[in-house]
Amino acid sequence: MNSQRFRDSALLAPFVLILSVGLLFFLSWLLIDDEQLQMMLAAGILVLLLLLRTLRMQRCRVLFIFLVTYLSFSYFVWRCTQTLNYHDPVSFVFALLLFVAELHGFVLLGLSNFTNIKPLFRKSAPLPADEAAWPTVDVFIPTYNEDIAIVETTALAALQIDWPKDKLRIYVLDDGGTEARLHHADPEIAAVARQRRETLGALCRHHGITYLAREKNVHAKAGNLNAGLQCSSGALVLILDADHVPASDILKRTVGAFLTDHRLFLVQTPHFFGNPDPVEKNLRTFSVMPGENEMFYHGVQPGLDNWNAAFFCGSAAVLRRRALEECGGFSGQSITEDAETALTLHAAGYHSAYIDRPMVCGLACESIPAFLQQRCRWGMGMVQIFLLKNPLIQRGLTFPQRMCYLSSCFYWLFPFSRVFFLLSPLLFLLFGLKIYDTTGTQFFIFALPHLIGVQLLHSYLFGRLRWSFIGDVYEIIQSIPLLPALLGTVLRPRAPIFKVTRKGERLEADRLSPFARPYVFLLLVNLSALVAGWFRASASGAFASAAITMGWAGLNSLFLLACVGVMLERRQLRAFPRLPAFDPVTFTHGGITWSGRLFNLSNTGAGFRIQTDSPRGLPHFDGESILTIRDRSGQMLHLHGRARNGRHTREGFEIGFHFEPHNDAEKLARIRLVYGDSERWTSFQHSRHRDKGILAALFFVLRVGSLSALEYFGHWILRLLGGSRPGRPPVLDIRSATPGTTPPLPSPQGAAGILQAAQRVYRVDPATHPDS
Repeated sequence: MNSQRFRDSALLAPFVLILSVGLLFFLSWLLIDDEQLQMMLAAGILVLLLLLRTLRMQRCRVLFIFLVTYLSFSYFVWRCTQTLNYHDPVSFVFALLLFVAELHGFVLLGLSNFTNIKPLFRKSAPLPADEAAWPTVDVFIPTYNEDIAIVETTALAALQIDWPKDKLRIYVLDDGGTEARLHHADPEIAAVARQRRETLGALCRHHGITYLAREKNVHAKAGNLNAGLQCSSGALVLILDADHVPASDILKRTVGAFLTDHRLFLVQTPHFFGNPDPVEKNLRTFSVMPGENEMFYHGVQPGLDNWNAAFFCGSAAVLRRRALEECGGFSGQSITEDAETALTLHAAGYHSAYIDRPMVCGLACESIPAFLQQRCRWGMGMVQIFLLKNPLIQRGLTFPQRMCYLSSCFYWLFPFSRVFFLLSPLLFLLFGLKIYDTTGTQFFIFALPHLIGVQLLHSYLFGRLRWSFIGDVYEIIQSIPLLPALLGTVLRPRAPIFKVTRKGERLEADRLSPFARPYVFLLLVNLSALVAGWFRASASGAFASAAITMGWAGLNSLFLLACVGVMLERRQLRAFPRLPAFDPVTFTHGGITWSGRLFNLSNTGAGFRIQTDSPRGLPHFDGESILTIRDRSGQMLHLHGRARNGRHTREGFEIGFHFEPHNDAEKLARIRLVYGDSERWTSFQHSRHRDKGILAALFFVLRVGSLSALEYFGHWILRLLGGSRPGRPPVLDIRSATPGTTPPLPSPQGAAGILQAAQRVYRVDPATHPDS
């Protein structure tokens, strides 16, 4: 049934696309010379779009996309026919470059509209009642340099996946302990490899997990996975990155699809991250704003799935061994082995499926360098795929699949257009180059409706998953380091080398990122250009052109403010992030039991609130305590640990609790509690899926960007003067408190001390807190 649907869609898609493009071009050309009619039509379309978006009429999705595409077609017909005028050689060259940058966006808009025209939101296929009919599954956990505690957490969670134990086998594929690294010429690298192999191997043997370390680190992650295939035999393979901790239901929600479609090679699920990426952390937006990857995993991937083009994302995916072996295993020609493997298997006629439910909890990159390294790898890898395995000419792909893969590859050329969009207004405001030849009236008739329409379309399709203008900030941050990397890949497509992204990093104090310089420079130049534009307009009388270009530079300045704010790296002390939780708990210490409720939970600790008889009294919690929690299956878990810190709030007394398990069973129970139920991740994501609105999102970016940029420059000035930022207020360890008393506060020093005295905040010293 799925095969027939895919074939029907593939046959109809090119004809519908050609007809639609022809109609749009005809209408745009017909009205290009009648500015009054075009203005009335554009205004009417915008009113209709606003109405459809306000009423959230998703049934009108095709109409909405068609109307916005018409506005964009009208704009580009006008751009081609009336704005590319010759004034002087330099201006004309830059005018053409700007047009090419805009053309990239226009083509990408068309490809994205095609991809997302009708997203497919699948339900999990049921499994047979007889477990004997369930297939065997191998779980691969590839690792290289991740902290062993991170690998252990993922492996122990994999052991508790809800699947018949005789049909489930766990493999840790350690590329950090290969024979090549054990005998490395650098004695330090060899020593680290030996220690890692001994420790991780012993841990795996203790828990009944298979530890594999191959001879050489060939073809990076793809080679590691292929080595695992050679040493295992399960019908299906679940791939988990070392930091991607699985929920217990991941196989029950994915494997059923393989039993109903024997040409299915992949079931991909979303990647959920329990910690903020550097942009979210440094702008402090993690708990209030949808994550940067949520538009892809909850918007774009379902759109790709409609065209049988949902692709492998490297982890949180189940693959069919037979299909992999028929196509030579995991592909390693590019440094994005996941998308390349999916492309190869789609071209071989296999199908893919996407289940839109997060069932792993991973770690996002914690630092700016790690974030940029990861994005450079993705960008270079997708450009490699385009150059080495161009989906337009790859045999076996359907027309929709070609368009979908082309969209995924073509997107990563955004650094070229982004950088030029940053520079273009400066060319006019500072140097007077005429690169955008228009009048104010024409701009409002053709350009403004196109710009507004595109923003409305983004808000209509993805407003709950990514707020307007947030993507601009992310893309500008990535563009400057990505640009030379992509240029190098275009010139030498086989040169890029796979580099593992570091996870679990810690940062002891706030610091200024060395990557900040180009963003600070561009911000200062843009602000100078705004002043220069005012004087240019006053001197020449070209107020319309100056106003348009100054508005453009002003918007760029707003985005650059946020980029500069991101470059103040906030301290990161916790090894495992804490997420909201609301489970009832009982807390036992010294024979006394309090009832309470969690407000956050992580692999190493929890935060909860209890009620005390005296709202001013501070309970005494020196020594070991027990936290009792009922997990989602109804089982009571008794978790040992110690109370580390506490504070009074209006809701009760808040306690930070650090887990200290007595045995393996308790450790497994803790991991099952924290990671076993995928509903935790689903609930947290849904709590952030709120549509901000276009103007509200613009002011949000302005507010968080300005505040963070001010903090950045404050740190910079202090460092320039040879000083340092004031430290946090002194903290108190509640373990040393006297029962029934409130410990004396340290002497307040300045505003920080006054605030501390007023709020009565008790915190643990990070130096003595293993889970800070």
